[in-house]
Amino acid sequence: MLFYGVFAVALLGTRPPLTASLLLCALVALGLHDWEMPAITQWTTPMLLEFVVGLGISRIRESLPTRLALPALVLSAVLFIATAFASIDLTPYRVIVWGLPAGLLLASCIALEDCGRWPERLLAPLERLGDASYSLYLTHGIVLAAMFKFLPMGMMTAVIAVVVALVIAQISFIFVERPLNRLGSARRWTKLEDKRA
Repeated sequence: MLFYGVFAVALLGTRPPLTASLLLCALVALGLHDWEMPAITQWTTPMLLEFVVGLGISRIRESLPTRLALPALVLSAVLFIATAFASIDLTPYRVIVWGLPAGLLLASCIALEDCGRWPERLLAPLERLGDASYSLYLTHGIVLAAMFKFLPMGMMTAVIAVVVALVIAQISFIFVERPLNRLGSARRWTKLEDKRA
């Protein structure tokens, strides 16, 4: 709700990405104070800065250096692996240890695709997972919470939880999201035809 609220406000301005980024940074700044209120804590989490990273990438997409795309992709994978096997609690530094490598991964993949070096056939299954990303966004929290409630914490549980979340997202995409999208597209087409008539 907060995400959509911020972007609804941002769309009222002339530069929505910049406005949204400033609003998100302002919320994170508010979160530096200990409000002792769960809702406020959630709405001011530093995780919001990861949206800012994504917005920044969207603005510089056309100027991403394609010659650095493959090294950046490898670096992001190394950083993810190092973080996953770190023996210390990195949660307070999540934006740095997860957010920035994720942004690097996204930017490098975009640059590879834009310069024609993206292996489409080889990575077709991953693209299908990407198609279900919105369903994953909506369902993964519930799935992961349920998995960690009934299974002991550990690396194997985390792997199983990720696989289950991806499967549930695919099911949601095929049986819920895609039919709703088709229904919405059909209604828009009908309204357009009615206006032309």
